[in-house]
Amino acid sequence: SGEVIAELRASKTLSAQAGPIPQTMHPQEWRKFQIIGKKQLSSSMWLFRFALPGDATLGCDAVERHLQLRLPLEAPGHGSDFVERAYTPISPRAQIGSFDLAVKVYPEGSLTPALARMNPGQYVEMYGPCGGLTIKWSPAMVSMPNGHVPFEQLSMICAGSGVTPMIQILRDWVAHVRTPGAGSLHLNLLYAVRHEEELAFRDELRKLFDHYPQNLRLLLAVSQPQDPSWAAGHRGRVDAALLNHWLGQGNDSTVVIVCGPEQFNASMKEYLQDLNYSSVVVL
Repeated sequence: SGEVIAELRASKTLSAQAGPIPQTMHPQEWRKFQIIGKKQLSSSMWLFRFALPGDATLGCDAVERHLQLRLPLEAPGHGSDFVERAYTPISPRAQIGSFDLAVKVYPEGSLTPALARMNPGQYVEMYGPCGGLTIKWSPAMVSMPNGHVPFEQLSMICAGSGVTPMIQILRDWVAHVRTPGAGSLHLNLLYAVRHEEELAFRDELRKLFDHYPQNLRLLLAVSQPQDPSWAAGHRGRVDAALLNHWLGQGNDSTVVIVCGPEQFNASMKEYLQDLNYSSVVVL
């Protein structure tokens, strides 16, 4: 299909490439991790797989967690300066020997174009996991530094690369769906992009939501569809009317998590407040 650009087994790659032996992630210390796989997820998003020691996991003890990643700044005159960004791992917390990051590439960005040019065998510095938001499924609760909020329904609203923490959350729920209480929860995902070819994880999300129709609801929103016949979701921007129609009025048993560009987050927070949602978390 041409979608898979490169994917190498960690053992073969590491034996063939000279460089640091695989390390575990450290919460504060920059360490080098080798790319062992690379795959295009959409027109602008790539998945990178990184090596861990054979019996190690990433070390995420909860969701939602992210990693700090840095690369040398390529702009002239900056010497040894680095640019760093936060990315959410999308691989299961129990995955052994590797972990995955999904990265949206911005053509004019300071970091992502350089990362997109990297290939299996090369190294990237990271530390983590980081994050102060914790979601537990049994009992269902969102914990933040300023308190704990129990919930029966979790609504996730995202745009662009903001889908990655939602993928982490959904995969973690699936891993815990058989624990007491988790199977009775309701999770909603509203995923917005500008053009339909920017939708990442589309097939996985469809299959997941089809498999758990009693628990999960999915709405794809494309503000500027390129195909006039596109009808796989909402055509147009996400606004207050759409949120009111799809989510309804707020209640004490619902927590909403929002992740996207700054203006998108600000608009969603305003709309949700007008709909009387009191528990809104912006990532």
